[in-house]
Order: sequence, then structure tokens, then C-alpha cells
Amino acid sequence: MSNFLIEVPDIGEGIAEVEVVEWNVAVGGTIEEDDVLCVVMTDKATVEIPSPVDGTVTWQACQAGDMIAVGADFVKLQVDASVANYDENTVVSSAPEQEVEAPETTVENAVVEEGVAVQNSSSTNNLPGNYYIDVPDIGEGIAEVEVVEWSINIGDNIEEDDVLCVVMTDKATVEIPAPTDGKLVWRASEAGEMIAVGSMFVRLDVEGAGNISELASQAPSNSKAETPAVTQVKVEQAKSAVAQTNVAQTKVVKSAKAAFEKPNISKIPTANAHGNAPTFTGVPRAEGEKPTAAPAVRQRAMNAGINLNYVRGTGPADRITHDDLDAFIAGQSSAIASTSSNSSTNAVANESIEEVKVIGLRRKIAAIMQDTMQRIPHFTYVEEIDVTELEKLRAKLNKERTDDQPKLTMLPFFIKALVIALKDYPEMSARFDDDDNIVYRYGAAHVGIATQTDSGLVVPVIKHAETLDLWQSADEVKRLSTAARSGKAKREELSGSTITITSLGPMGGIVTTPVINSPEVAIIGINKIAKRPVWQDGGFVPRDIMNISSSFDHRVIDGWEATLFVQRIKSLLESPATLFM
Repeated sequence: MSNFLIEVPDIGEGIAEVEVVEWNVAVGGTIEEDDVLCVVMTDKATVEIPSPVDGTVTWQACQAGDMIAVGADFVKLQVDASVANYDENTVVSSAPEQEVEAPETTVENAVVEEGVAVQNSSSTNNLPGNYYIDVPDIGEGIAEVEVVEWSINIGDNIEEDDVLCVVMTDKATVEIPAPTDGKLVWRASEAGEMIAVGSMFVRLDVEGAGNISELASQAPSNSKAETPAVTQVKVEQAKSAVAQTNVAQTKVVKSAKAAFEKPNISKIPTANAHGNAPTFTGVPRAEGEKPTAAPAVRQRAMNAGINLNYVRGTGPADRITHDDLDAFIAGQSSAIASTSSNSSTNAVANESIEEVKVIGLRRKIAAIMQDTMQRIPHFTYVEEIDVTELEKLRAKLNKERTDDQPKLTMLPFFIKALVIALKDYPEMSARFDDDDNIVYRYGAAHVGIATQTDSGLVVPVIKHAETLDLWQSADEVKRLSTAARSGKAKREELSGSTITITSLGPMGGIVTTPVINSPEVAIIGINKIAKRPVWQDGGFVPRDIMNISSSFDHRVIDGWEATLFVQRIKSLLESPATLFM
């Protein structure tokens, strides 16, 4: 037996260290080639590091949660002495990408091991009996996406144009449809994982003559086809590759198949953040069987303290629906009612702890908020506004509106006041590129409206608000908020804002300290309206008072400028007739 040292691979340009998120094997455990040793994280992505050989782990350099430098020794394996070219204490790197010599590239010799994708070609997705699907190009500058939800499971049939899965970028949520009919036989990731744009992520079994093994039998003797585990073939840009005769190298990316073969053990349901403890009515799923449900259903279940592993779905592909949750909750209520007569004051302490993985939109929000608060020196200015006359005007306009006009809320009036104030203070409608130290001031008022959805906070944008009247603004607010909450907002409707308004409506509290929607430089926060006594003409009179809490980027906005800007908005709203002059 001999030792085999593995270094932390070069994850990407500029990455000097990584965090070990999770070990998949402990000291003393055995591992096979291509099984996942551990999962590491950088500020860009989460990466699985596979084992380059079979062996037994005898040493680990760190624990989960520790940082370790790229290139440092971090695992030692005890391997069979017969492993070729590896003497005692041989040091290698198990980087996910390896450069290997390849023979002249043809369709016939493009055969590799299971889980190994040849990346020198384009798209022979129509190989006999098999159809490979790449992660599509979601948009310019998008290098990877997060798989939020799978719509089908392995073994399920799917028809052309049906949704395979839902993916998310930092801009939008996108449904990826199936380009053909077939049966899902392999997928590259689970919900919550990141995957690179352009990489293979689905294989369908489709109708057609032939078999992959037929192609494998045509491979030259020095190819990977001699390995018994040959089951997958992918040739990208096959036509152009066949025409090339001077191909010197082929990039081979080994993916860790063990990450998808090992069952995920269902967690025992525990209380949620609201203190709701789930009951154990229902039969838990088998190990490795994951519940499928829409994001809205998952959010509702989390709020109710329900572990979806205990809920059976009646929708397509056993998807859990709102009706299924209702039935489960009804069952809980019956169980509680049947046991309440037998219970006394002997309350049992609830020591359960819920582990909630931060994924999807919530992960995006967390990253953006953390980055914003670390980079931008915020200062918040709060002002009190008497909106009594404005409320009277709003009530009058709503009473006289036509059937085709939307009901006016406070937002259209604030948008109107904001547009007028920006003419005097254009530095507030701006975006700050702090890498190049350039502030871009916009003549247009692209007003972002912070909107709460079942999945988290998003900011749809009213473009060119300076061209809209009150009713048009109200229409846009309603249309965009509805699209955002239903997940149907387009990418261009969720980007490009130059200043943002945030409002919690009647729940708005007395004061808030809103976080700037970077790279903007200002955000206006609307608080709730309250009746307060105000001294006027020798006595106290009831008035409708609202506070507005506004935050600014102190790197480019001075306190005096911010004060004048807010005071201008205040004067417009307290004398609403000036909004139309």
C-alpha cells in the first residue's frame, strides 16, 4: 500500500482559498474514483471535488467550515501499490478539469466514462436512443444558474415543450422546456445546486434505433471505451470537430456521480421560525425520495412548520399542491383534537431545531444585501409629512374614477412627487460604478418598486416614470407587482432602476432604515399613515401623518443634498395641487 496526497485544485482565476462546506467521506472511510470527496465554496460558486483514485482516507487537513489555500495538501488516501505511476507520497491535484491527450476527434471515438463529458464539440444531442440537453444561455454575462426546482423525476416521461426544471439567475427565474419527447434517465444536479451555462445537465431516453454501446464498440483501443463503465457519450460541435485534423487536446471534465447516487436522508420535521411544530401524521418518504412542490407551496409549508417529506402529493408526477397541504393540516387538526381530551397541563419542552438551507431567491437576496451593506456607507434621513389633503384628494379621485381606471394607492402620488423632485436633484436618479469611480446620472426616472413575493423581495421597474400620469403609474404598479408575485416578470422588467421606492403598506411602522438597491444611490421608504394631534390655529386637530425614511450613498450624496431632496418631496405631497402645476 502507498499514500496518495491530493491538493486543493485551482477552482478559478483569482481564487486563493476556498471554504470546505461538507465532507462526503470521513477518515477511515473508503472512496472510489470519481466519488465526491468534499464540497468547497468560493465567492463565485460551489464546487464538488472528486477523488482521482480508489482508496481509504487516512488524513484530512481541515474540518467543514474551515478555509484552506488553493494548492495545499488537504487529503491523504491509502491506495493499492499497483496504482500505476504513483509512488509513496506522490502529490497530485484532483482538479475538476484535466488536460489529456486525445486522438483525432471524430464522432466514432468520442466515447468516455459514465459522468465524463467531452467538451470539444457542439451538439450531437440526437445520438441513437439518447438526447442530451445543455444548460441554455439565459442572458449576456450569465455564467451559471441555480436549479430551483425540478418538474419531473428520473424515470418520468416528458413531452416536447413541457417544463424540465426552473432555474434562477441574479436577474430572473426561467423555465427550461424539453426540446423533445422522452424519458428522464439522468440529471446533473439537484434543486438548490449551481450549474454552469453550456454544461450537460439532462439526458433523455428517446425513441430511435441504435444503442450507445454500438458507438462504444467503435472506439479505438486507447480510448476510454475499454472501461466497463462506459454508458454516456456527448459530442459537441461534431461536424466542425470531424473536419479538424489537428486537434491536440480534449478537455475532459469528470463529474462526481456519487453525489447523485447517494440517497438524501430525510430530516425529521422540526419547529419553524414562527414556532409552529409539525406533527408526525403521515408516513415519511423513503430515503432518497425528495418531495416536489412549487416555490409558493414550499414557502407556505415552511411558514406552517410542515416538513414536506411527510406530505403526499396528488399533482402531476406526485407534485405537492396547496390542496395537499390543506388536507395534511386538516389531518393535524384532527389528531390534535383527538389527543387534547387526554392531555393535561403536562406540556413537553420543544427542543427541536430546523435546518433551513438558504437557496434560490433568498440566497441571491442575502448575497446582494451583504455586499451592499459592506460596500456602501448608508445614512438614513427621516421626515414627517402631513398627508391629510393628499388623502382627501386620493379618496375623491377614487370615487370619481371610471371602470377602466385602477384604484389609486399612495404609490402613484409618491412617484409623481419623486419625478418632479428629480428635476431639481438629478444626482438622486443615478447609478454608481464604484469599480471605475463613475456616477451615471439619468435624465430618465426608472423607478424601482420593492415588491414582496412568496419567494422573496424583488424590484420590478417602472421605466420612464416621467412620462406617466397618476392613472398610468397606478396601472404599471399593479401590472408589475402582479407579474413579480406570479413569477412571470420579464428580465428587463426587473433591472435598470435608477431610484427605488419601498413600502410596507399599513404594516410600515414608524421608522425604517431601507437598504439601497445597489448600484443606485438613493432609496425612499414609505411608512404607515397614523392619526396624530397637530397644533394648528391655537388648538390640536387630528391630521394624517406619515413618516418617510430615505437612505443615501454617503460616498456620492451629501447630507445637505439629501435633506433638500426629501424636503422637496414633502412640500409637493403636503400641497398636492402642486403635483399638477
